[in-house]
Amino acid sequence: MPPLEPAGLELLKRWLAASLVGSKFNYRHSLYAMEDLLHSSKRVWRMTATQARRLWERSLKTDAVAGHPLLIYLHYPHCRFKCMFCNTPISQLPDAKAVRLYLEDCRREIEFFAPSFEGRSFDLWRVGGGTPSLLDAGELKRWLAPAAERFSFARDSVRTIEFHPASSTRQKLAAARSLGFNRVSFGVQSLNAQVLRSVHRGFQDRAMVDRALRWARDLGFETVNADLIVGLVGESASSFLEGFRSVAASRPTMITVYCLDWLKPYGDATGWSAEAYERYRKGLLPELLEELPRQAELAGYRAEMFWPERIWTFVALPARPGQAKPRREHDDDGSTLGFGWNSSSHVFGKAIFVRRRAPFSPGAQLFNVSNITLKDEMARWVSFQLQWASRVDYADFRRCFGLDIRPPFALELEALRSAGRIREDAAGFDFLPVGSAERAFYAAFFFIDAVAKTSPPPKGLRDRIGAHSASR
Repeated sequence: MPPLEPAGLELLKRWLAASLVGSKFNYRHSLYAMEDLLHSSKRVWRMTATQARRLWERSLKTDAVAGHPLLIYLHYPHCRFKCMFCNTPISQLPDAKAVRLYLEDCRREIEFFAPSFEGRSFDLWRVGGGTPSLLDAGELKRWLAPAAERFSFARDSVRTIEFHPASSTRQKLAAARSLGFNRVSFGVQSLNAQVLRSVHRGFQDRAMVDRALRWARDLGFETVNADLIVGLVGESASSFLEGFRSVAASRPTMITVYCLDWLKPYGDATGWSAEAYERYRKGLLPELLEELPRQAELAGYRAEMFWPERIWTFVALPARPGQAKPRREHDDDGSTLGFGWNSSSHVFGKAIFVRRRAPFSPGAQLFNVSNITLKDEMARWVSFQLQWASRVDYADFRRCFGLDIRPPFALELEALRSAGRIREDAAGFDFLPVGSAERAFYAAFFFIDAVAKTSPPPKGLRDRIGAHSASR
């Protein structure tokens, strides 16, 4: 389908704004869907590593890239088993030879790109997967040391790495700490043995979690975070609260609770429909929303972010005067240099490109590339704000893009305004209402230019759009 003409696109936006009804897809999944849609609708070519390096070198000289945070992401694409609720592209752990080849592949990729970033300081280094802690201490050092040695980091930079409690050892954590990592995040997810077995994590127990958190704290990581998930099938409010109290007793500096939305692979694996899962969530969340902040306070934590149906973070009250505040990752408003299979790189205002699973070679077409515009970046920014809140702040947008949000999104905002879907004041606007389905709608709405290029209009609207365009 060719792109809609402006009048047809305007009608589509107004129709969508006026017909906000329960969406079948959830917000967290829809953000990935919008990213994928943006990526696929703009994918025009494959790029070699040499071309990617030239793109970085040109872009680093521009104000658009220079004015935003610079991030490094290093990806480990293997897990012991894939958790049933995970939608990350990973594979089961291969043999030792394949692991060595992958580490060497990453080293060559880092060495190739490093000269282009001399004199640049990175604000964030994030290592994830997959399960990086499946590597032993020596392998972790071989994998991470090239980036630590070849790139510069700002004094207040966050260097964060993901660990699984079951594959953590003091030696592995010490290896990461020796390379300057100041934040470690443990994917605990649940301490309910039955639930853990049901999602292929039955090899984790409470003792492992306690040891891992205490090792990290003793080794001097400024932030020791534990992730938990609300909404795994089989978890009750009481069993989740019991797990939360157990994790809190190990005194991580931060506990992050994510609310799981229905994902089709997880639904297929459990036999649950989206409707059945939503009924389960609605029965689970009210008790937790009321009780979890109280339990956290009793355990010595304060709620720092608490957004129903999304994410709740709890920070340990300082044990001593002057104790450092927990470190967090930057919002996704910068440029990211990714390394490793399936890693995503993002050159602000220029392109998003994803590394293919193939041996590194400067002349090989290793990256699937999507050209993006400044308007696309603005839409991404709004969507990421919706991850954490229901408000867009004019000053924050202006700091990021150097202009007011209202001119570039005049049509979108007018449509939402006339439909009563935003409430404005002098400093910004709030989305109304903000449940999971509504968040999905708002995320999609600001990407509607990309949607219009790849999808037909809703059923029943095609003739109206055609007639409207023909009358111009």
